[in-house]
Amino acid sequence: PIDESPLFDPHNPYLNRDPRCNETFVAPGSVIYGCVYDPAPSATTVLLDGKPVKNKDTKANDQYAATTATCLRKGAQDSWRTGKNVSENPTIIIRYADVLLMFAEAKVELGEMDAAINDVRAPAYKTTRDNTNLYPALTMADQNTMRLAIRRERRVEFAWEGRRFFDLLRWGWYEKACSHDYYAFPTKAGMAKLEKDGDYYWPWTPEVDECGFADFKPMFDAGKIIRILPRKYDKRLPLFPIPATEVNISNGIIEQNPGW
Repeated sequence: PIDESPLFDPHNPYLNRDPRCNETFVAPGSVIYGCVYDPAPSATTVLLDGKPVKNKDTKANDQYAATTATCLRKGAQDSWRTGKNVSENPTIIIRYADVLLMFAEAKVELGEMDAAINDVRAPAYKTTRDNTNLYPALTMADQNTMRLAIRRERRVEFAWEGRRFFDLLRWGWYEKACSHDYYAFPTKAGMAKLEKDGDYYWPWTPEVDECGFADFKPMFDAGKIIRILPRKYDKRLPLFPIPATEVNISNGIIEQNPGW
């Protein structure tokens, strides 16, 4: 976790991270679609195919730049640039990593520790499970420590793959996940001040609870970021609505889920 790692730098949050961080998001300074991605307030121009162009990924130039200064890399294809032979990404039904982590999770809940998580983590570092000097291998620990480690691994491994909702339901964390407000970087002037004060990307490292949820409220209270959407948990959300046609033709046998 970033609040426990001596290597984490809140001013350069993509440095010294699990490789899957930079495979999921575009690190500032790296290239995507032939363009250097840099959301910093002072980066008014960037290189596109080696030529300087106006940077539309910074709020200094464009009010519609990403509010959190992030750009998704996972699943991105260079062919999308051309508009030719473009198709959506294949739907992932299941991955071997999912099987391994389901197995590890089940073993932990049975009180039987297993290091299958390392068969998922090691490939992210381009190595194998036995080469523990080349990646941060998980060592066996108590049940709760192992449980949290596996849950963190699922979040990292399956980001943006449609697994998170069901994981949160299974672990009883869905209400907690949906009770955090949405925060973002300030407006153009605020971003410029953030950088001038040396507080960009983040002014400090946010605290992260044991479930992996970061607390950005202190940054908001200090005026460093803005809140764009207060959130309150809706009790009806864990269950989807049953189609009205199905409820109607059941002649009272099927009742609509609560709140819908």
